[in-house]
Amino acid sequence: MPIQMKGIHDFLHVPTRLTSKVCPTCDPAEDYIRESALYQHNYYRRLLATGWAEDNKITYAKPAKAMFELTYEKSLEEAANKYITNNNGNCPEKAENADLTGENFYVDKNFQLTNEEVIQKAMQQWWSPLKMKGFGDNLQYDNIQDNDVKALANVVYDQTTKMGCAARTCKPQGIIVVDCRYDP
Repeated sequence: MPIQMKGIHDFLHVPTRLTSKVCPTCDPAEDYIRESALYQHNYYRRLLATGWAEDNKITYAKPAKAMFELTYEKSLEEAANKYITNNNGNCPEKAENADLTGENFYVDKNFQLTNEEVIQKAMQQWWSPLKMKGFGDNLQYDNIQDNDVKALANVVYDQTTKMGCAARTCKPQGIIVVDCRYDP
């Protein structure tokens, strides 16, 4: 009896649909942007949670007692994306929410940056008040007037569990924008 050999096509499995690692219900084509945004947020939150976040007033910020690791939320990405794409072809140059509650917004004039690079620059800017100004023992964020500090507060708010971001390049304006949303 002859031995039957199977062809390579019998062993290949082609998935019918790739899934996102970060957001199972999202289109996987943009996953690298989601992964970068989620990683950056959780990296900085982890620095604060473990007491390794630099604070200009006391060397290292006091560790956060209870800080959740963020998960990616499609509806927050969709809200951010809707805002940055719904401007008659132009990118907005300021946040949708003027008081920045639950939203961070970043504009860079180097529109040739990749989405990952601009998200990294945005996170560095949003994080910078802690490193540059410091808070020391004053951890009350009740009456924040400074938009830089509001952006930091959005990133480090210990009750936040979900986030989503969108980025868009607008070559005619010469800018690239990032909009991140947070819940709660």
